[in-house]
Amino acid sequence: RSHPRVLATTGRTREAFFGMYRRGDMRTFLIDVKSVVVIFVWINWMKIMTRCLVLLHCESFFVDGSESLQYRYMGVPDIVCFDGAHSTVATMALIAFGVWVLLTAVGIFFGVRHLKN
Repeated sequence: RSHPRVLATTGRTREAFFGMYRRGDMRTFLIDVKSVVVIFVWINWMKIMTRCLVLLHCESFFVDGSESLQYRYMGVPDIVCFDGAHSTVATMALIAFGVWVLLTAVGIFFGVRHLKN
């Protein structure tokens, strides 16, 4: 063939490279990829939440035969919770947890609000 492939819906050749992407501004692009974002959030919601919460999972243990309880990180029980290296990891996990919950909640709110209009 000597002619480029033309999409039947638009009659243009450039859209064939990107599939069904319509040319336009950023708003048009975001409308087009909304379903992909919803599928990504649906599939990865529990995975990301679980990984953030695992980084924060601490339980109390009796330390070295004494009667004092000490909270230890369950991933590596030798690490004291929220002390030293675990404080950095826990802070990052709390920030990721907050951002994930906040962004998802805001996205759901505006998505439902958009459907009502």
